[in-house]
Amino acid sequence: MKYQTAYFCGYANGSITLGLKIDLETACIEDVSVTFLSNLALSMCREYFVGKNILRDYDEIVEEIGYRHQGAAAKSIIKAFGDIHRNYIE
Repeated sequence: MKYQTAYFCGYANGSITLGLKIDLETACIEDVSVTFLSNLALSMCREYFVGKNILRDYDEIVEEIGYRHQGAAAKSIIKAFGDIHRNYIE
């Protein structure tokens, strides 16, 4: 394989951009970026994604976000993640 990792982006509501660095061989999420203003929100997003497998753990990640992220941004994160998931599969 020429490249080991790739950066995938998903967007929601014109205001949230979610980026995931994914190992192309293992489908493991290595890092995350998100357009939140607070370091705490970014820290929470890292807990949702880093170390998980975008294929095998998809439903678990969506469930965790829905449960742990209390606020309007939860739906946006899930939508952006769904876009990344689809793009990764393609």
